[in-house]
Amino acid sequence: CNSLLEDVHVGVSRLTLRHEGTGGEAQAEDIEVAVVRLAAVRGEDLARVLHACLSPLSSQLGLAPYADRIHGSATLPALPRDPSLSPTRAMERTMAAVRTSLPPAAAPAREPRAETAIDASSQWRMSMLVDTSLPTGGFAHSAGLEAAKQLLLRPMRRADSDPVSAAPVSAAPVSGAGGGLPVLISEQPLGVLLAASARSSARLLSPFAAAAHSALTAAARSSSATASGDTPAELRNQRLIGNAEIDKILFDEWRQLDSALSALLAGHEPASRASRMQGAALARVGARWLTDAQAAESDHDGVILPMAAALGLRLLSRVHGAAGEQGGTLGHAAPIFGLLSAALGIPLQSAVRAFSFANARDALSSAIRLDLVGPLQAVGLMSTLASAARDGERASEHAAWLAIIKAGHAPLGSSGADGEQMLHEALLASSAARWASVRHAAGSAPVLDTLHSCHDLLEMRLFQT
Repeated sequence: CNSLLEDVHVGVSRLTLRHEGTGGEAQAEDIEVAVVRLAAVRGEDLARVLHACLSPLSSQLGLAPYADRIHGSATLPALPRDPSLSPTRAMERTMAAVRTSLPPAAAPAREPRAETAIDASSQWRMSMLVDTSLPTGGFAHSAGLEAAKQLLLRPMRRADSDPVSAAPVSAAPVSGAGGGLPVLISEQPLGVLLAASARSSARLLSPFAAAAHSALTAAARSSSATASGDTPAELRNQRLIGNAEIDKILFDEWRQLDSALSALLAGHEPASRASRMQGAALARVGARWLTDAQAAESDHDGVILPMAAALGLRLLSRVHGAAGEQGGTLGHAAPIFGLLSAALGIPLQSAVRAFSFANARDALSSAIRLDLVGPLQAVGLMSTLASAARDGERASEHAAWLAIIKAGHAPLGSSGADGEQMLHEALLASSAARWASVRHAAGSAPVLDTLHSCHDLLEMRLFQT
């Protein structure tokens, strides 16, 4: 076959199986079975042979077997890689430029504000929300590390395999023993990739989580607030039109945020698919969680606001029900996380940081299962990702605040407050400010995004994305 790159070896053996009959009159009979074994150097060659042999069964199976593993008219050889080039060095230069362009961090407040302080009950629920036992499917996705391992990061041994290798060494690639491919032998490139992933996900996704959190909080306040003079006009107007209309306004705003994130991920199918799958699972878990909490009357302590929990339950149930409809909403993870954390009474800033932590933890967990790093060394790596995630959060907050100011939606009388408080007040004040805050959301790791986009082309895959 001209489409094959190398020879495919085929071995056929015949076996005789004894088939025992059933029933009183049935007789045992011998059945001859042919066993075919295939061996090939290239996985795509193997997929081409299997596709050609099984194509006659396409009508019975409803699909063409192995068609998704064939990416051209013929199998192509791997392109030679220049060992003098190191993509991780380019990524390090990019991240250094990002860090220098960030605005200075705001001075911490002397006393915790009511909006950001988190009590014991909220802390417990936030711990449950980011716990690894929550069935959201986060560990089924590698955040691009599986593609990076096969296409870029090829360590000879784990970083913690011996005391000597735990020390940082040069990240320059060296020639591999097999095909001359570069081999990165230290944990430094892995740390670069994980930091880039944590920073980029926080930069892209935290604005959507914050906007969804603020949308639910504002809707809950509008439902329970009195028509006093200090109540914002938008909240008073929403309260006058009734809870049914508030549900509709909240759902429409969430759908707008979800569609905006879907547009940003449209060119990155593995990441978009992972976000939708985790969002659907989180909506299902959240609806069940709030239903059980409401049935058990677990909000007697007053931390879970009855109105916020009720709004969250109705919205998440609607999202979960609409996920399977044709042309329905997509349900990305970031807006769903923001809605659920607001319904659980978790403060905005704590929710955003919990979401960044969960993303970084899932990426590091995939690195452990890919045998790129051991569990003990991963503890040290995880501690170093906090600053990278915070860089992404600060960059997103800075871009959101500038966009809100430019759009003319900054609240009046907040000039003396710190940056985080002004942003939170603006997000609560109007849906226009929330929409403006996500207009400049963007990833900051193009190398990792490019590798992640190639995940569906890998011949062998451990993770779904």
